[in-house]
Amino acid sequence: MMATYKISYIIQDVEHPGGIVNLNYQPVAGDTIDVGGLLLEVREIFELIPANNDFYYLHATCKIIEA
Repeated sequence: MMATYKISYIIQDVEHPGGIVNLNYQPVAGDTIDVGGLLLEVREIFELIPANNDFYYLHATCKIIEA
């Protein structure tokens, strides 16, 4: 079974509620991710709670690259 990464994210410097997205890879600082049509750069990421089998729970602080 492939791992699932549940990522809660916030976006710096804009009024945006943030959200949660599922990815099949673990993002790292400097990665870009597409969330609902927004291209985001991951600035920092950390584990929220320990992994449960193939489910990982992470939090990311992001910055908009492109709207």
